[in-house]
Amino acid sequence: MNRDVPDMIVATPGRLLDIVSDGGVCLRRVTFFVVDEADRMILLGFWKQVKTVSQQIRPDRQCIMLSATWPPEVRDCSLKLCRESPVHVNVGDISDNIDDSDPFNREKQRTARSVKQEIICVPRCDKFYHLLNELLPMCFKDHDNKKRDTKVLIFTSGKKSVDNLVGCLRKIGWPAVGIHSGKEQAEREWIFDQFKGRLNTEDHSRASRAEAVILVATDIMARGMDFVSVRYVINFDFPESCEDYIHRIGRTGRAGHQGYAYSYFSENDFWVAREMIPLLKESNVEIPPMMMKVAEDPAYWPRNARRGGYGGGGGSGSAGSSWQRDGNERGGSSSSGGDRWGSRGGDWKNNDRR
Repeated sequence: MNRDVPDMIVATPGRLLDIVSDGGVCLRRVTFFVVDEADRMILLGFWKQVKTVSQQIRPDRQCIMLSATWPPEVRDCSLKLCRESPVHVNVGDISDNIDDSDPFNREKQRTARSVKQEIICVPRCDKFYHLLNELLPMCFKDHDNKKRDTKVLIFTSGKKSVDNLVGCLRKIGWPAVGIHSGKEQAEREWIFDQFKGRLNTEDHSRASRAEAVILVATDIMARGMDFVSVRYVINFDFPESCEDYIHRIGRTGRAGHQGYAYSYFSENDFWVAREMIPLLKESNVEIPPMMMKVAEDPAYWPRNARRGGYGGGGGSGSAGSSWQRDGNERGGSSSSGGDRWGSRGGDWKNNDRR
């Protein structure tokens, strides 16, 4: 940097501060300060570093904060970081009757209007069977006609889950690739190239592995990635927060295109139902009775519950038995399907995040 003075610097806050402290760059002449993924930056504890960077920049700078969600923490920090009377620009909001007179006081979270969403209640051991026999065939039903470029992005909760699901899909003939933080950079670039390619065969089951139509990923793909051809997002493992849900389904329905998001809700996800209901209602998503039931009944949301806390059949007797009675009300699969793919269920239990 001492020899070639850049016009633009893209960096993480910590690394940038290291370079500044070593005298590698001076920020006093910076006129534009952009904080991307501001919500995640702040909620993960990087606010002090961001603030320190801002203090190295001239006070008459222009500051831009980009965020997919707008929680109170981000609102407060934006008022401290930006100059007086910052302008709030909202893109892709589903609501047409929002009072924009005081946008910094908004409390409700929303998803993009361009994404049609559906929650599918299905037992955990039947998710893979339903994916193969219901969702994927539906996504590619027009595959031989106008939608040859259709791509599907599937989210799971951990690295091992990604590898297991990709392996199962490939064995059956689906051209799938997977990505997570355990992949080397060269391998990530290769995977992206495969996913961006087009099919040149008439039958998806005979498609080359070099032309993937399915990308399985952890939340590493939930932010900052833009694939216009992604028409469907499938949450194979249900997101653990509203913010994760918003970011995941935001990978489709971009640039004016219609997108579709399908989320599996199973017995391991009971604890997050109560948090998700307001977001789904605000987004006009039909809520399955089973999900509403567990959201309203305190017996289904233990205080310290997290994914996997229910094991394979529910932490309490009532949870397990109720699921067997009501769990197949939407998109359920037959008992033979559960037997066939039940052995796969253990693959999704150990969740090594990202």
